[in-house]
Amino acid sequence: IVDDASTTPGVPVTFPVQIFNGGNSPDNFNLTANVPAGWTVVFQNPVTGQVVTNSGNIPAGATLDLIAIVTPPNNALVDPTNDVILTVTSPVSGLSDSIKNNVAITEVRALNFTPDRQGQVSPGGTVTYVHTLRNNGNVAEGDASGELPIAVTTTGNIGSVVTVGIDLNGDGQLAADGSETIQGNDLFSVLPAGLSPFTSYSVL
Repeated sequence: IVDDASTTPGVPVTFPVQIFNGGNSPDNFNLTANVPAGWTVVFQNPVTGQVVTNSGNIPAGATLDLIAIVTPPNNALVDPTNDVILTVTSPVSGLSDSIKNNVAITEVRALNFTPDRQGQVSPGGTVTYVHTLRNNGNVAEGDASGELPIAVTTTGNIGSVVTVGIDLNGDGQLAADGSETIQGNDLFSVLPAGLSPFTSYSVL
């Protein structure tokens, strides 16, 4: 491994690429990359900003400096090891050389709760509010007891009974057997594996 870098989902990192023509005549080199699925790589001339797939002719004994811009996908999970293999190959001589770099995807924690602020109910009646809880981060949330409490407070409706749960099957209601009802204000009671990365549920 030549270089190590770390980043977060969707944020590019840059590696230097130096091509030396050690032959005795001008040569050019095709530029390719081998990266994990969903990743992208573009090679760029750092002086002109031009994106290139071939070095163009390099005189014998000369060197060309480029950069490789490596971008992980927006849904990349935490992972300390992602090989980025950059290869130059001469279409004239067939000579080839590669360098292997590593990119670590670091942790991003981002929960988003969208409340439902609309609803009316008559005395003695029932109303269901549908909220959305989304994990925009790249690690599971609430996968340990007490890690993600869901607290409920009420004002102006003394005597009301509030039940909160997670609509696991998307049918718009809580299961009659109580399997979707949150116990002890703890998400873990319904989702023991936690809220997976880039996943959302309705909170009723």
